[in-house]
Amino acid sequence: MSRRKSGLSLVSFSVVLLCVLAWGAAAQKTTVTILSDIRPAYIEWAGQLKERFEAENPDIEIEFIPMQGDPLERMQVLLAAGVPLDIGWGDPMYVAALARMGVLEDLAPYVAAAPHYDAFYPSSLNLFRIGEALYGLPIELQIAGIFYNVDMMLEAGLPLPEEGWNYDDLRERAVRLLLRDDDGNAIRHGFKIPTGRNWLTIIWAFGGDFVDDWVAPTRFTGNSSEVANALNYMYDLVRSEAVQDRQRHLTQHVSTVAFPGQHVGMILSNTLTIASLTNIQEFRWDVAPLPYGPAGRVAFVNSRGWVMFNSSQNKEATWQVLQYFTSPEALDLFVEITGMVPPHREVLVERWLPSTTMPENRHVFLYGIETARSPWPLDNSVFNVIQQVADSVTWGVSPANTALEQLEEMILPRLRDVYGIE
Repeated sequence: MSRRKSGLSLVSFSVVLLCVLAWGAAAQKTTVTILSDIRPAYIEWAGQLKERFEAENPDIEIEFIPMQGDPLERMQVLLAAGVPLDIGWGDPMYVAALARMGVLEDLAPYVAAAPHYDAFYPSSLNLFRIGEALYGLPIELQIAGIFYNVDMMLEAGLPLPEEGWNYDDLRERAVRLLLRDDDGNAIRHGFKIPTGRNWLTIIWAFGGDFVDDWVAPTRFTGNSSEVANALNYMYDLVRSEAVQDRQRHLTQHVSTVAFPGQHVGMILSNTLTIASLTNIQEFRWDVAPLPYGPAGRVAFVNSRGWVMFNSSQNKEATWQVLQYFTSPEALDLFVEITGMVPPHREVLVERWLPSTTMPENRHVFLYGIETARSPWPLDNSVFNVIQQVADSVTWGVSPANTALEQLEEMILPRLRDVYGIE
């Protein structure tokens, strides 16, 4: 054989060998799939984390599965279709529902072996605990406060809300902020009945509650004088026109219309609202801590959570990705890109608080956060019954005592169906 042929054979062999090695390396890669978000800032954040992670861990590849429609339904469909899904996400009630279906990995042993989770607020992790098991890790914090129009308050000669104020103070200010036109019609209100599940913090401040546990309830507790007093408080706000009537309440979104449009002077909302208010130029606004009620003040928290499916074919790699996405470094980038509140103490205090100038008193969000509660883990089908009855009292359709007796009859079948309560 000539030297030229020998050289060509050697080159050909080398090329083939390199191809085989490259194919082998690619074949050895582990793919971890994650349900994608739908919000642009979150997608950008996750994309940057993917690039960083894969650069540091070349043996693992992250693949995002497009999100469509409702997160819970999307995850159920993917699992039923046999599509490999390692990591998903959802609100607490979705995480709890998936846990009851038996498709989630208990993350408690993983978290116990990772010291950086000690810096996560306990209230954020409790959103996803059922007994001793932990089925989710918080993505962001949604912390409640009272957002108020500074200029409107001062023009009405009212003191600005501060630490120690109570629900009587809120009602008095709301009534004083009521503005009527020449015909006596209310054109501005002081407050707005809290939307979503945010109104539950009023129930708690009055010492009441509807169930004994919002993650895994075992009994109904709502037929009490404390709950009745809280609902009557909200009805009194409606009756005195301190809040919008029901039509305006339903048609004027709290953070995009009612408050920015100066139709109301105060709203009870959470830190997600900040993004909707940052561009307001017409008036000054700020945030106050939640008021005290007869039973004190109960801080309010919510978060969406990451979950790991127990059907994952490589749980070690999946946990490696999940741990990376919830690391202090990832959450620091999360604050930079999304502006949202992280669940990690140090990142929140050292990164989020200094990252913005509004609201000026944003530190009040930290009041009571360690022991904050949340109504969000409760199944929607159960909560909707509570909402229906609470609305009937708030808007003056039914008296509180009668409505709560009816609620007890209505809710027990739902609790049995969802949670197996006898």
